[in-house]
Amino acid sequence: MWIQDLKFGTIGEKTVCKRLSNQFDWQYHSHSSQRDKNFDLKFSDGFYTIVNVEKIYQTITVEVKTDQDYFTRGHDTGNMVIEVSCRDIPSGPLHGTSDYLAYYYPFNNEIWFIKIDKLKRLMQENYTRRVRGGDRTIEYPNGKCWMYLIEREKYRNEFTII
Repeated sequence: MWIQDLKFGTIGEKTVCKRLSNQFDWQYHSHSSQRDKNFDLKFSDGFYTIVNVEKIYQTITVEVKTDQDYFTRGHDTGNMVIEVSCRDIPSGPLHGTSDYLAYYYPFNNEIWFIKIDKLKRLMQENYTRRVRGGDRTIEYPNGKCWMYLIEREKYRNEFTII
C-alpha cells in the first residue's frame, strides 16, 4: 500500500510543482527527501526593491497531498482529508514547517491551494469531523492515523483553485 501511495504522491508533486511555477512565476529550488517531513517542495519568489534595484528572494515551502480515493474507490467523497497524527505521533501538514498546502485532485485536475495558517484557522473556527483511518494493523485495527474531514464545496471559497 505504501509503495502505491508513494507512486501517486510523486505524480501529484510533479504536477503541483509545474502548475505553481507557472501560476505564480515561482522558481523551483528543491524537493525534500523522504526523511524530511517538514515540506515537499521549495520555491523562491524573486522581486526587485525600488530603492536598491536589487533582487530579494523569499523562500516558499509547500506540502503536497494527492487525493487517491477516486482511484482506490472509484468515486469522490467530496472531502479533503487532513492528517494530524499517525501512530500517535503528530504528523501531516499542520505539524510541519510548510507555508502552504497544495491538495491535488487528479480526477478533476484541480489543485486546492491554501496557506497553512489559514487552514489551521479554518479548522479551528468551523466544525470538521475527526476520524481514524489509513493503513490498518493489528495494533491499529481502525487505522493508524487520525485525520479531519473538510467538506470541499462548503469551504471552496477559502482556497485558491488552480
